[in-house]
Amino acid sequence: MFIEKVMEKIWADTDSVFADAFEKAMKTDAETLYHLCLEAEMKCYSSNGLNMNYIETLGCTYRRKNGKMQGCSMCNYQSEKAVLQGMLYALRIKSPDIYAKVVYALFCKTRGSEKVEPNIIENITGYDSLDEFEMPLSLRQYLYGSGIFASDPFVWNIEARASSITEDRLKDFVRYFHRNKRVYVEFGVEVKGDFLRNQWLNKGITDVQILNAVEVIHTYGCKAAANLLIGIPGLTEEQSVQVFVDSAVWLNAIGVDKIVVFPLNRKKNTLHGYMHEHLSQDPILADMGLVQDKHSGIPWIFTVIKALFYLYRRDCKIFDKVVIPEISAESNSTWNEIIYNASETCGCRKSMINSLNDMSVKKQYELLPQMYAHMKTDKCYKDYTSLLAKQKRAGSISSTLSTVGERLSRSLFGENWEKIFQTFDISGFEWGKAD
Repeated sequence: MFIEKVMEKIWADTDSVFADAFEKAMKTDAETLYHLCLEAEMKCYSSNGLNMNYIETLGCTYRRKNGKMQGCSMCNYQSEKAVLQGMLYALRIKSPDIYAKVVYALFCKTRGSEKVEPNIIENITGYDSLDEFEMPLSLRQYLYGSGIFASDPFVWNIEARASSITEDRLKDFVRYFHRNKRVYVEFGVEVKGDFLRNQWLNKGITDVQILNAVEVIHTYGCKAAANLLIGIPGLTEEQSVQVFVDSAVWLNAIGVDKIVVFPLNRKKNTLHGYMHEHLSQDPILADMGLVQDKHSGIPWIFTVIKALFYLYRRDCKIFDKVVIPEISAESNSTWNEIIYNASETCGCRKSMINSLNDMSVKKQYELLPQMYAHMKTDKCYKDYTSLLAKQKRAGSISSTLSTVGERLSRSLFGENWEKIFQTFDISGFEWGKAD
């Protein structure tokens, strides 16, 4: 598949770092590895009654698909941790129990080894909490069965891939939460439709798997939380708005309990990160506004407000389910660049992000029409409308993907670009048409 080859190429250097660390770790005894891994730090980010505990595990097993790093094209929570995760991966093979012990020890190192007071919501999760290799029984017992808190959080939150949310796995998992029925199982959807999610975002998750995940989650008394993007790498601002609104409406229709909205941020080793680093001056993409020099790979704040307003206008009741986590570069476990308008130094960046964060905390989504009208008076808005006019040249979503895909292939694969690009079969794809 074309996008797999693209992501494998983008991740090649990090894959080498991981492989070297893994090879060395396999020659080291488990106890020594335990002490080496214990030097790491688990990050915990607190905001508005929520603790995000970024558990240090061996990493996303999907990222290591077919033995090479590739994975989701918009995601990178691993490149900065390649050495640690190479060691943890080896330790998991050598001794699942010692692996579990060090992951739990890193949690205690940050949060405390005694019974700690919980926040209202505690997100304690691996990359895929229902993946047996990443989260073996002994680790689940440490994190969820040992009573790590002085009292139960009001809400537990775990994250998993929709493909891992099966009846057998969730049935085993929920037994740890018999005292507390307020359990959310969160999974990445990003966008509706198999083609865009899998042939472009490389997610490896189908609509059918998402539907099944929602059903299984509800069967076992939990709540389903789905992550959704505003901003798809490579698409125009208006295309991203359309895709977001249609996807949110679909998630609401299939019975998701919470829609967690994330404006796309830019990270290294991602599709849009590569476009920013290597294609930001590409003449064909620049002529269509698909790259914008330093701004390449990040939606404008205006686009985020517009997307939310268009969804509100279409069905304001959906916002009973919408959650927008705090928009902040500091709330991420890895380096990232967040949304802005014409310039990252313009005052509208801080003021508009503050307004979005405040609206989300207070659930005052009725302010969206006013916010949308007010943004048009901002001095950056003229540049935005000029960009939208330029991006009309990109054509349809399928045409845009074809253009960006070709430029990526030329940049990444040299003389083989055409042969590899031909594996990107976009014939017959049309947004809104069933996959």
